[in-house]
Formats: sequence, C-alpha cells, structure tokens
Amino acid sequence: MRLSAFEAGGPARQIGLRGDCGCDSIGAGLGKLSVCSGAISMFAKLGNFIYWIACTVAVLVVGLAALVWFMEREAGDLVMIFKLILIGLGAWIIGGGCRYVLARA
Repeated sequence: MRLSAFEAGGPARQIGLRGDCGCDSIGAGLGKLSVCSGAISMFAKLGNFIYWIACTVAVLVVGLAALVWFMEREAGDLVMIFKLILIGLGAWIIGGGCRYVLARA
C-alpha cells in the first residue's frame, strides 16, 4: 500500500495544514487557521521583547526629560520636556500594544 505525499508527512504536513502535527487551531468559521504552537511561542517571545525594548526607550526618554528639568530648566524648555514625556509615553503604549497583539498578555 502506497501512501500519498499528504499522508506520508509531505509538504502539507510540514507547513502545518494537518491537525496531527501538534498544531493549535485559532479563529472561527472561514477564518480558522491551523498554526503550530512553536510559531505562537515565537510570536509571544517577540512581543515580550518588543515590549521591554519599548519600556527601556520610554524610561530613557523620560529620564532625559527629568535631566533637562533639573539641570537646565529655562522658559522654553517646558515644551521640549512635555514633548519628551509624550514620546516616552508613546513608546510605552506602542510596546504594550505589540505585547498585547503578539503575546496575548
């Protein structure tokens, strides 16, 4: 008895089109996909990595704003300090969004 390429673990099985390769199904209805759990784990790690990089950038930018506030405060620097704080807040929000989308946390 000869097995077809699909049954023998050919290309269709390798890319995760069959459910018996340890894959999880996500979605509902026509949009239901079969994704290998290793790929989901990799996306979760990527989401956490981007989140921590964005948090580091946010802390550095807000730290720069605090440094300007305490060291060289002048009348025109308040606008720059406010912009730096907004940039840090934006980086933190973008990192949190990436973490939410990729890591589902």
